[in-house]
Amino acid sequence: MKIAYCGMWTSGVMGPLTTELGYELQLKSKTDIWLPSFYESPTPGAAIKGFHLPRQRKLRVVTSLSPKSAHKAFQQILDSNPDVIHLFTGLGTPWSVWWANWAYQAGVPFIVTAHDPRPHPGRTISTFLDHLSGFVLRRATKVHLLSRCFVPEVIAQGVHPDKLVVIPHGDLSQYYRRVATNGPSISKEKQVLFFGRLERYKGIDTLLRAAKHLDSSWNIRIVGPGKLSPQESALATSLGSRCKVEIGYVPDSEVVNLFASSAVCALPYTQATQSSLPSLAASFGVPVIGTASGGFVDDIPAVNGILVEPNDPIELARGIELAYLQAPIVPGSLQLQKQADSYLGVYHNLHAPLEIAA
Repeated sequence: MKIAYCGMWTSGVMGPLTTELGYELQLKSKTDIWLPSFYESPTPGAAIKGFHLPRQRKLRVVTSLSPKSAHKAFQQILDSNPDVIHLFTGLGTPWSVWWANWAYQAGVPFIVTAHDPRPHPGRTISTFLDHLSGFVLRRATKVHLLSRCFVPEVIAQGVHPDKLVVIPHGDLSQYYRRVATNGPSISKEKQVLFFGRLERYKGIDTLLRAAKHLDSSWNIRIVGPGKLSPQESALATSLGSRCKVEIGYVPDSEVVNLFASSAVCALPYTQATQSSLPSLAASFGVPVIGTASGGFVDDIPAVNGILVEPNDPIELARGIELAYLQAPIVPGSLQLQKQADSYLGVYHNLHAPLEIAA
């Protein structure tokens, strides 16, 4: 069997996640990894094939709206004679709609991964992509979800249950350890880490309010691109030296040190779909506290983390104290080598009913 494993999005963690998993697939099967031609793979040994998408963001947006460009890229993939096409990233884009339809017309099985089956609140682009996703999900031969909690939601969109497969987010720690900057050892502080893009739905205000219910030995560190709301900025300022805010992208080479200095990783989201952070934090020995929302309901208990209800700073503070005492674990099934076996099982059993990978 020949697999065309494709990604349209390579920003942030999506690029390394796609190439690291793709490489494991290549070690076990005949797999072509298809990515935008401008992307430079960070995975040694991974053989990448490129389709044309401009590096410049504005041009990339224009190209993503072009059926001619979409067809040229799809034809490249089709000419490689794949037995199955897996669109790992890119669901909801215009290209994904066209690709799903053309694969159907060509009689090639088409699998799509739904990273965010539910649009994030306050993000217009997510709502727009969600409108396009429904067609792709219904047209696909198989729909890959990262959490069981979204099964009823996707079925409600008209997708037959037998099309669904659930394989959780893989552990990317091997990648971050490989690219880590070697330097002096980092001492662990009594620090709660929030790491990721700063968005209103991620409950940063709840974390900052929770800090007032922790004893003064605890510090809060917020790291990621974006910006705080005026309310969040005021709360951070009110904590004085106990809160450190670092706005901007963190190079992948510094991620290991970021976790090494932290005692707890907090995911206080008001709405969640999926994230690589629970398994990543646990792999670095950092306990996880998060809200009972979306995929976190499965992902956080799986790494021996603590779940609390959203928007409750007092409960979050108590959860941080409890998480601090937890010993994180990482299930072997989250290793990318094992995940590759799960995906290969899907490719070889395209018409099997719903499968849940533990």
